[in-house]
Amino acid sequence: MFFGRERVLERYNASGWGSIRSDSCCCGLGRKEVTVDFSGEQIVTDAGLLTIRKLDRELGLLAEAASRLSDPRSQKYVVHDAERLLVQQVYQLLGGYFDANDSNALRDDPLFQTLADVSPSPEQPLASGSTVSRFKYAYTRRQRQLPVEERTIEEECQAAKCQQIAAINEFLVETFIKTRREKPPRIIVDLDASDDPAHGEQQLTFWHGYFDQQQYFPLLAFDGESGFPLGAWLRPGKAPSSWGAVEALQGIVPALRAAWPDVEIIVRGDAGYGIPELYEYLEENGLKYVIGYSSNAVLFARACEAVNDYASALGRLWPDRLAEGLQAKLGATAVVLK
Repeated sequence: MFFGRERVLERYNASGWGSIRSDSCCCGLGRKEVTVDFSGEQIVTDAGLLTIRKLDRELGLLAEAASRLSDPRSQKYVVHDAERLLVQQVYQLLGGYFDANDSNALRDDPLFQTLADVSPSPEQPLASGSTVSRFKYAYTRRQRQLPVEERTIEEECQAAKCQQIAAINEFLVETFIKTRREKPPRIIVDLDASDDPAHGEQQLTFWHGYFDQQQYFPLLAFDGESGFPLGAWLRPGKAPSSWGAVEALQGIVPALRAAWPDVEIIVRGDAGYGIPELYEYLEENGLKYVIGYSSNAVLFARACEAVNDYASALGRLWPDRLAEGLQAKLGATAVVLK
């Protein structure tokens, strides 16, 4: 956070530590002399990002990710290459600057220039918000001189955008594999449809009745043990929870089995993933799974029977007081000890 000269003087004089005149730069604080200097150059407040960047350089994560991204821009006119643009976007996000147009304010920031391996200088600005957006959406102005009906670049841009998503998801799975120090005893793949509210008229945002909002509905995949991300797919706001789940697993499971052929893989998901296509894929590929199941009257009655049987068996093995405690914990309406 930055304060101007007047604000600093106001806050200091109101602190009760002493006073300082607006035309002075020194004051007394007990036996100490305090000097206030307003001649400093640009000051940054997100210096903690430098530590993350140091680790990233050593691991080469963003450099490797950038090398996999297709870039339809005419390379003859490129000033900011794919790696620099990716670094700029990632560290803006880490710093809490989520909008592409934040790049306009940060392109001359000495910290973000350092993070992008650019010598801090107003003469070497980072990419503008427009350039960042064009890269993010794999957009290029090539063929702009041609009539719209003669342009083929739109198909190339769309293919590049899809390739970028696939490349990053593939990179996430490979990074997960490379960062395991030893073979895991099992891998739990958690599938999660997450609501992402939208507040404008962005393309493919729709009203979702359950969440009662305008939103996107991305599909996310994580390692259930560590929380490591294994993939992310942007979807329209009213997409079914299971939409794209089989295709997501088709990209994750073969890579995991290529690294560890006999590893146990368990897929978890809520009731929204209980569709025939997903069950068939899981069974055909020998995957264990835990899929939620929406309740109904028939299922509830059968579950009560199973709980009663379980409680009855424990009641025959354990003292009555313990069985009664189990009954109280499971619910008196659902448990009858025999």
